[in-house]
Amino acid sequence: MKLLYRYPMINILLFLGITLFFSLQLPDLRFDNEVLNFLPEDNPARLAVKEQQELFGGVMLIDVAMEAPEDSILQPEALGILRDITRRMEEIPGVEEVKSLFSTDYIRGTRGGMVVEALIPGEGPYTPEDAAALKEKLISWKIYHGLLISRDYSATQIGVRYSTELSPEEQETIYREILNITDTYAETPYRFHVAGTPALTVLVSNNMRSDLKTLVPFVLIVLLLVLSLTFRRLLGVLLPMITVSISTVWIIGVMALLHIPLSILGTVIPVLMLAVGSAYGIHLMSRYFDEADPKEEQREIVFRTLRHVGQPVALAGITTIIGFGSLGVSQIVPMRSFGIFTALGVVIALITALLFLPSVLLLRRRPYQKRRPGTGSGGVFMRTLLEKLLANTTKGKTAVLVIALLVSLGAAWGAAQLIVDNALVEYFKDSTHIRISDRFIREKFVGTKSFDIIISGEKPGDMAEPRILAAMDKLAAWLEKNYSQVAKVVSFSDFIRRMNQVMHVDEPGKLGSENIPAADSSWSESEEWSESAFSRNDPKSGTEHDPWAEAAAWSTGPEIQETKQANTAAADPYTAAAELLFQACAGADTMEIGTSELIRLTGVLTNRDGLAWDEIPADPLRYGLESPEDLRNLISQYLLLYSGSLDSFADDGLEPRTARMAVSLSTPGNIFTKELLQAIETFVSKNFPPGYSVGYAGIALAEKAVSDLVTGAAIQSILLSLAAVFIIVSLNHRSLAVGLIGAVPLGLTVLINFGVMGISGIKLDIATSMVGSVAIGIGIDYTIHFLSAYRQARLVTEDVSQVTASALRTSGKAIIYNALSVAAGFLVLGFSRFNPLMYLGILISLTMITSAVASLTVVPGLLNTFKPAGMARSPGPHLTNQKEDT
Repeated sequence: MKLLYRYPMINILLFLGITLFFSLQLPDLRFDNEVLNFLPEDNPARLAVKEQQELFGGVMLIDVAMEAPEDSILQPEALGILRDITRRMEEIPGVEEVKSLFSTDYIRGTRGGMVVEALIPGEGPYTPEDAAALKEKLISWKIYHGLLISRDYSATQIGVRYSTELSPEEQETIYREILNITDTYAETPYRFHVAGTPALTVLVSNNMRSDLKTLVPFVLIVLLLVLSLTFRRLLGVLLPMITVSISTVWIIGVMALLHIPLSILGTVIPVLMLAVGSAYGIHLMSRYFDEADPKEEQREIVFRTLRHVGQPVALAGITTIIGFGSLGVSQIVPMRSFGIFTALGVVIALITALLFLPSVLLLRRRPYQKRRPGTGSGGVFMRTLLEKLLANTTKGKTAVLVIALLVSLGAAWGAAQLIVDNALVEYFKDSTHIRISDRFIREKFVGTKSFDIIISGEKPGDMAEPRILAAMDKLAAWLEKNYSQVAKVVSFSDFIRRMNQVMHVDEPGKLGSENIPAADSSWSESEEWSESAFSRNDPKSGTEHDPWAEAAAWSTGPEIQETKQANTAAADPYTAAAELLFQACAGADTMEIGTSELIRLTGVLTNRDGLAWDEIPADPLRYGLESPEDLRNLISQYLLLYSGSLDSFADDGLEPRTARMAVSLSTPGNIFTKELLQAIETFVSKNFPPGYSVGYAGIALAEKAVSDLVTGAAIQSILLSLAAVFIIVSLNHRSLAVGLIGAVPLGLTVLINFGVMGISGIKLDIATSMVGSVAIGIGIDYTIHFLSAYRQARLVTEDVSQVTASALRTSGKAIIYNALSVAAGFLVLGFSRFNPLMYLGILISLTMITSAVASLTVVPGLLNTFKPAGMARSPGPHLTNQKEDT
């Protein structure tokens, strides 16, 4: 061992040189928080998104909402601004598509055909008449509702779509350009809300940079204060600070050198290294000051310190490495990287503490004055605390164990209430702009979370089959009706319905066609009953306008006349209008219908704009055909006539083999998504015709996949950590009983952590799922140091009271100060901009205190109760050679 310290100055220079090298790599550090990259490359959800993108184009969608504070957004000025924003966003490099009112199609019928045209023709300037005509078009096709226009007309939405193949830097550039464009209109009365998964991804990376700039210095200050209070000596403060700083720079430099991007979990790595790495320095410096004696040579004091604490420090480091390394088997990529590089960081911190720190001490020629009892790292408070712990663990050991059992039962109950979810938007605080924008878009539109149901036939043209289209249509209606969290379903079948509708605008309604508006007239060319029916005067004729007379004119077919004959010989216009409304209500699925649905039903009865044919052609007789094959040919003719683009909903515009249904969700979490998928699969198995396969893809499902992996990753890493601890402690003490006792406080700590999470409502997500492994990896240090001190004391006496007292005196101070130092370091995460990291910091701080207390109470209680022989069997330093702090 002494060979390593023969040239201490060379050791110091070597460490400083390597630190300088890695510090030069830090500017190359990259950030990546794209949800897809959280999953392994062979994960089904990730592969499904790749296939989805190949079929239908880019899946990354930034939502931009434009809100009119007081009036309708359908105003000439607002339309001009929306047009300019759309055109500017289309020019952003990397953007594949911008979907807004200015870049979407409108399908209308003509005599014997259909026309596909721009929803808003021309480039302006726009007039109030243009805005009114646009409103009538929006009313006539519900596909726009909630997607491009809010239902109260107060806001419109723009969707900016691009590919997942873009780098994080390119995605950030797109997001920044969008903000720059919307900021141009900051002086206008309109407000803008930007949200969506890509926006969240960029903001996570940006906030990470801010967190690192503030949290790392904050942790250093906290550690400085803790070390100052602990040692009250400059060397005791500087050396642990330097060692943890060295290890932190090394590990972040390694990540930058290897081009390993830093995810949201990476924010924790510097904090963890500073907090955890200080533990080894604290134990060494605490023992060094205990051993210090000006009458002895400095070299002998340093080596004696290493003999006493070198093994437990190394063993604690190894178990911490295994604890963190257990996360390296996780399928969640950021968690795996976190586990691997924190484990490597602990290796570096351990080497630095055991080689660099003693090398610095060896250069000091004159030893410190031996610390007086009751001062320094002991202190009056510490002596009092240790005496109370001693009394509880010797005289009240039964009570300690009973309390531990009761706490375990309560924690188990709390853990049963634990919620598992990993919603990216919930990473941010409620008051942040992104959360406000996300809530606005979910309230006004269909939300920012969606996934696709992808249906494929066996050969080209199979998606023109009426049976599958009708099944898709039925599924969409069923989802919207039965699940309030499903904001909207837009399907390939919606376009077929619309084509069928506009191709039958010439057909008479169920109540006849007399006095019905011309078949090719749009709602912009005729008076809209829902708005004009209550107008008092007709400006054209100058006479009083009778809304009921107009309604009667819409419905003077023979069926109404037949009804009238039972009551009156002449058709009273008010009675005709009432009969029309009555029959519309009779055709509804429920007795409670809203105004818009009532108007739609009257439109169906009168076939206004072809509403009576707003359906998937499924009955050959209704269409004057002979067979379902004829219906399929009819749909194929529609696709042939359609001049717009269906690339976003079908793999081929003429002979589609694959089509999609876009399901928008109003909930930000992933719990409902799992329930919904199960329901969809059940519906599909019962209602879809044979010969079709159904798959699911989307960023929402990628988020769900991460959530699904969280629980497994947490359980797997915890079990691996506990098993490793049990094996290492058992081998070190050559006793399975000691190994089991060593694992008990850690298991109790993890259980209490999950109990607190369940009771307080803290969700188990990608960050908080790591608490268990981190707690085991760090908390085992306290158990190992106490077991080492206890075993050394057992070599002298079998009196468990004396053994416990000696163990608490020699290890208790370092354990408590170490726990406080680490807890204080992690509490700094409570100031993070991210909710998961805030909870992570609080929970790890709690586990540090819990594991330290359990190590100093439960462990001696179990040792004194069961007296495992292994504690006295292994050779070790004699107690009388120790310099106790009495």
